[in-house]
Amino acid sequence: MRHAVSGSAFVVTESCLFQNMRRVHPFPLPSTRHNGRVIRAVGTDLVDVTRLEGYMDRVPGLRERLFTSVELAVCQKRAASLGARLAAKEAVLKALGSAYAELGLDAPEGWAYKDIEVTSTPGAPPRLRLTGAAAMAARQAGIGHWHLSLAHDGGMAQAFVVAQADHVDNDDDWALSSQRSEARTKPQVKSLRPAL
Repeated sequence: MRHAVSGSAFVVTESCLFQNMRRVHPFPLPSTRHNGRVIRAVGTDLVDVTRLEGYMDRVPGLRERLFTSVELAVCQKRAASLGARLAAKEAVLKALGSAYAELGLDAPEGWAYKDIEVTSTPGAPPRLRLTGAAAMAARQAGIGHWHLSLAHDGGMAQAFVVAQADHVDNDDDWALSSQRSEARTKPQVKSLRPAL
């Protein structure tokens, strides 16, 4: 199959387009490459801060079940900050669920909200720290890095997470990988000069 667009300066063959799709990966997810890294999944969540504050006031021990002692100390019971952290925990669970679904696996069980902790250092972006069942689930899905963005405004708190693969294929390793398998050769695109 050849693709040519009127005025195009190159021709792309089917083998070029689907070369990367045939590469063998330990976790065969439809992935997006960014800066040489593979994105396994994304997750986002939105929390109504007033509603969360009401629940925490009415349900004894809810704060302690949802948040680690470090999170409670850092947030000093500020509902907006706690809401953003709860949104981050939910966003991580959604990303893990998406990664597991792509792998054809059932969602992990046995996790606790405290297995997902948002850490922060003055002057640095917030970070995620997974422990227990959440950390094990991330490892099983091939997730080794997390990126997190938090926001709160107008009584709402939001989190967005990107789950990044623990193993990154390096494009500079094409020569080595092509020795292992002919299906893993670097795609070639031929340049053609347009007819004048």
